[in-house]
Amino acid sequence: MGGHYLNEMDRFKDAVGSFDVRIAGLLSEREQDLDLLDDIPGIGRMATEIVLAETGGDMAQ
Repeated sequence: MGGHYLNEMDRFKDAVGSFDVRIAGLLSEREQDLDLLDDIPGIGRMATEIVLAETGGDMAQ
């Protein structure tokens, strides 16, 4: 049973890794925006990615 759960954990880690690669590819053209948002104190890389994902990068409002 333990082996099964370890295999499942490995499978999930692989899935997360593939999502990370896809996200990095989609955001590659937004590096300048990511760097600017990342300069805000208390905002890390993951938070900047979430902000861009939620807003589409349009901060007009």
